[in-house]
Amino acid sequence: MLKAVEILNETSEMSEELDLGVEEIVDSITLPNIQSIRCAAHTLQLCVNDINKDINICQKIETARKLCKTLRIPKNRRILLQSDNCIPPLDVSTRWNSTYRMLQKLLEIKSFLMEQQIFEDTVDWQWIEEYVETLKPIWIATLKMQEEQLVLGDFFKIWMELKLHYENASSDLKIKLKTALNEREGLLLESVPMLSAIYFDPRISLVLTNNQKALAKAHLKKIAKNILNMKQVQIKK
Repeated sequence: MLKAVEILNETSEMSEELDLGVEEIVDSITLPNIQSIRCAAHTLQLCVNDINKDINICQKIETARKLCKTLRIPKNRRILLQSDNCIPPLDVSTRWNSTYRMLQKLLEIKSFLMEQQIFEDTVDWQWIEEYVETLKPIWIATLKMQEEQLVLGDFFKIWMELKLHYENASSDLKIKLKTALNEREGLLLESVPMLSAIYFDPRISLVLTNNQKALAKAHLKKIAKNILNMKQVQIKK
């Protein structure tokens, strides 16, 4: 998607240099300044993937994954089901939320596994508890961002609440997540149209920087100018 937008913008710049007729001008005027708004939920996915790439975290997740695989063999499944315990799902490494759910479900049967002492227990339970507690706000935010009627102002509010939640992070895991959020935010919010929409939201506009407000105003003026140009071309036609 990012590459497609880049190519379209390059194409529009080339068309402006040509001597086009009225009809071609009308067609070409819809192309300039195409900007892509990155998926916020996917950006959160990338933030968590950034910390999950840490070798120590990878090893701890892999240990938990192996235990889940062991629990899913027929004999162990039967033991869990007969005791009314859930069977932890296996995660997909490219989907952090599935890893979160796997560890969350594993925690639910922690007491049973420790009481039974029939499963090899090499899992760092303390770390799993910390991981699930740390990632819970991200999990909730992801669900909110999947709502059908989500508007840009609501998105920005959710994102700012996440940043505030991790602002005074003390644990190593939370600090890494906070760093990932800050690094990814630049790419996510670089889209000027997004700032333009947020600019009119009274809940959010107060937290925008002067530079962000200036960018939003400049973009709105640019949109108004393009609309005026299109109307003038249509009148001439």
